[in-house]
Amino acid sequence: MTMKIPAEWPVDFQHVLASRLMKASKPIRSRILRTVRLYCMWSRDEFPGRPVVFDLEGWKAFRCFLGKSLTEGVTPQYMRVLYDLGTSGPDKDLRDWLYENEIDNRSVNDIIAARWWPTGMRHLAKDLRVPEVRRYLKEVDAYLRCIDRLGVLPADPLRHLYLTEAITERTRYQRLSRLCVAMDLLVPGHPHLVVFRHEQTDLYSRVWPPKPSKRPSKKRVIADVEALLNDLTSRDTANDWSASTIGNRRKSLMLHHNLLASQGRAISFEKSALDIFADYALDRLELWTQTNGEKGWCRRSVATYCEQLRPFIHDPEERRKWSRFTNRFWALADKNGDPKRKERALCERPMSLEDYFLRAHNLIDQADNTKNVQVRRGVLTVVGVLGILLVFPLRRGDLCRLTIGDQLSRNANCWVLDLGWTKKSGTRAEPLVLPEEVSPFLDACLLLGTEPRALWRVYRERIGAPFLASPKKPGEPYSLDALSTLVARHSGHGPHILRTIWADTLVARGADREIVAAMLQHKNPLSQEAYEFLARKIRLREAAQALRDLADQVTLPQKAF
Repeated sequence: MTMKIPAEWPVDFQHVLASRLMKASKPIRSRILRTVRLYCMWSRDEFPGRPVVFDLEGWKAFRCFLGKSLTEGVTPQYMRVLYDLGTSGPDKDLRDWLYENEIDNRSVNDIIAARWWPTGMRHLAKDLRVPEVRRYLKEVDAYLRCIDRLGVLPADPLRHLYLTEAITERTRYQRLSRLCVAMDLLVPGHPHLVVFRHEQTDLYSRVWPPKPSKRPSKKRVIADVEALLNDLTSRDTANDWSASTIGNRRKSLMLHHNLLASQGRAISFEKSALDIFADYALDRLELWTQTNGEKGWCRRSVATYCEQLRPFIHDPEERRKWSRFTNRFWALADKNGDPKRKERALCERPMSLEDYFLRAHNLIDQADNTKNVQVRRGVLTVVGVLGILLVFPLRRGDLCRLTIGDQLSRNANCWVLDLGWTKKSGTRAEPLVLPEEVSPFLDACLLLGTEPRALWRVYRERIGAPFLASPKKPGEPYSLDALSTLVARHSGHGPHILRTIWADTLVARGADREIVAAMLQHKNPLSQEAYEFLARKIRLREAAQALRDLADQVTLPQKAF
């Protein structure tokens, strides 16, 4: 068989075919020429009067022709010859389509040796040490081929980046994630990485759309209990009843109702009915003592449950007796040193403001290394919460109502917090210029993984949106419980405990109660005591030191004498 190249073969592919023939062995050369001649013959018969063209449409049509005329085992041999010619030829559309839709057997060295790879990236890729490095380099190769084919990154990169005909959204997301990771390693800070991160976030929301919140199970509503709560809140209009306060009272009332209903009685607050509740509380306390705190109620829990019932007792004498019964457990808790829940949590997992500052930095690093967009968003949301609470210990309700560009704005140097009025106490909060040290935390929460170069564009887009936007309810902030759960998951404690840490930190540095109350937005001094964990011990230690200093001053003249 002669080794002459057919004259009909396209001129653009003449040098490619000649190069293949020179490198191939004699049997392979025969197969290559046989395939090329068959392609030229088919093209003349299929398109008479037209010169032979080797392009994507011709490749697909010829494969279809071979599938009908040859056996299933012979067809891939012919098509593999055309695959090698197409991936080495000048037709970039054909080249990229073949790499995307046919089996790519290139090794790592073959991938990075391609002419469209920049020299700098090629050298870095040789030293890349990640699991399954070939899969990551293939995605970078697809990106570089797209740039080589089009000249620039198009406005809709995914449609031009992935030419695979049968590709699902999930596969596209996984490939894009590998591309972002590889580009972070090879060309960190590249402008195209910002575009890919945006596309990755949008693609994630399409692949795994936010599931609507499950319809909560219908809560048990007891008419007598709701009537008692409505009567209490209508009588005491001076206090602003929060949902948590009403919920705690409802919990105790429903327990009292169930205890009486088990004995066939309606809810009431006479002596015999209160005795039933008291006996139940004492049984729970005994269980707590026997199980070493694993089950039952501690003394503080007994006092809390009993205290919730006190406003509903109308008989003054019974109310006084019930108050004495309740106060006895408060006194026993203080006498025995029973810790509060927040005290126990801080003892088991000690944290300070410095620890939280370091935790926020570590969370940013954790978010940068995660591939899951949803996890990254949650982690960076916690970073934003810590960035606020490390400077100003707000309540959860005030955190959730922060709006970008309104209560929380960004200028060229730092962030500015202008809360106006606090939600619960109604106290005036003066505008606060946040320190530059927390700006990286708030920027990270705003960007949610986007390249920092896009800070101002993202800021302009999100003006008017909640700073702590819920991923499940677009345009709305996190709910209070969801925010607490998220912060506790990634920082060890809920957001409210930072108010306790702030109070103790201020007292340790010599601040008086007025300063602490202003920082925590408290009107009632009794409220402040509930936030002081170490403050009482600090004051006792300072008092003891003052007594020692006074004793030294008194005894010093005697020693001198």
